Amino acid sequence: MVRTLAPRGKDGSTQGILALIPSGDMLVGNGPRPTGGRLIGQAFVTLMHHGSMTDLSRRYVSANPRQAINGALDLTGSTAAWVETTSTDLGNQDWVVFANHRGKVAELGTSTAFLGRDIASLPMPAGVEHMMATDGHQVWWSYTMPWRDPGPVVTNIAVAPAGGGAPPRRVVEHGKLPVADRGRLLYVRDVTVEPRLEGHFEIRSLDAAGKDTLVHRGDTGSGIEVADLCSGSGVLAWTIATRKDDPGGRLFMQDRKRGHITSIQLRDGGVSTSMGCGEDFVTWGNGSGSGDASQYLATTDGRLFRLGSSPGISAVYAAGRYSAWTIPSKSPPEPASTRIVRWPPASARVEGKHR
Repeated sequence: MVRTLAPRGKDGSTQGILALIPSGDMLVGNGPRPTGGRLIGQAFVTLMHHGSMTDLSRRYVSANPRQAINGALDLTGSTAAWVETTSTDLGNQDWVVFANHRGKVAELGTSTAFLGRDIASLPMPAGVEHMMATDGHQVWWSYTMPWRDPGPVVTNIAVAPAGGGAPPRRVVEHGKLPVADRGRLLYVRDVTVEPRLEGHFEIRSLDAAGKDTLVHRGDTGSGIEVADLCSGSGVLAWTIATRKDDPGGRLFMQDRKRGHITSIQLRDGGVSTSMGCGEDFVTWGNGSGSGDASQYLATTDGRLFRLGSSPGISAVYAAGRYSAWTIPSKSPPEPASTRIVRWPPASARVEGKHR
């Protein structure tokens, strides 16, 4: 089965995938055409189910519009969460987090209320292209503290009930890349969030009782950070990034049944790698970075597939048996469309072996 998310909806709003779940349903961020000389219009969020769209947030015109920049769905699709910002600056943001839990929309938190002051511009959190997760009961998101010069940017993870009703609280100090996994939270610590971990990284888990456990510890080698993390029922994967001009980035894929870890050489530095985990495969592209614009899929049995190529925005997603990747516009600067495929399609051709 092959589906396509068009770059624009019937009303002319841009459409971009925020999350994909094993049923093939997608959380979609929509950006209406801006008015009044503004750079953005007030975003709204929809759920794409077998080609039909359902509004998850209300549509309205705002004097201070926000765009939806990140989102998450639980495995059943009954809970959606997303973060909106007024910022159009890639280096700074304010934030408001929303959730639609079983048909009811709630505002879970704002940067102003959570940090106790009106801060129009906060540094982007480490791992900004992957900053949200939900298990259907709770919503987690990464955020930064106001930057003080001199000093590093501090990235933490907050949590709030998916249905609202309680204020958010910090649940992880010095952590990034939240992932909902088997009833627990997975997250990463490396030198970008914890200076004492220079040369090393940790993948950790936090269960419902608050127990924090080390899942995996490794060396970054010549790399500088863990750029992304994902999990599927049969696979856990992460990327180690190097400098942007260094093609030494690596992707690591763990077969969760056997515990075996495979290392895959990337064709760029991997700083902005976009990655998704399916049942027994991993997909990746270079996100919004430069370098190799191709999108790939690797299976736990060693096969490597090339999905396509999308210069400028090479984003990929995976969940269950589904994978999705961006298709470049034939009329730039029109936004890219997204192809969603149940894997493997009949047209799949092995590119090679990754081991």
